[in-house]
Amino acid sequence: RSRKGFQTLWRGLRQVKATDRFMKEGGTELAFMSTTSNLEVAVKYSLSSNSLLLKIRVSNFMKMGADVQWLSAFPGEAEFL
Repeated sequence: RSRKGFQTLWRGLRQVKATDRFMKEGGTELAFMSTTSNLEVAVKYSLSSNSLLLKIRVSNFMKMGADVQWLSAFPGEAEFL
């Protein structure tokens, strides 16, 4: 957990370039979005010539997805959906 009760989640994407429009307006996913509480895991997933790393700050558990680490085949990835 980070300061003031915020949780930080990360999403690493490879071979993705953020457009100017995205940088100005933001964007959304239309389906579940896999994230992690572990920055190193997100960096590993984003390694490419066009890496994109998203930092998502969540103010409370009702605004973040489910912690699926307990049922994951890769629990070290600290995944949230």
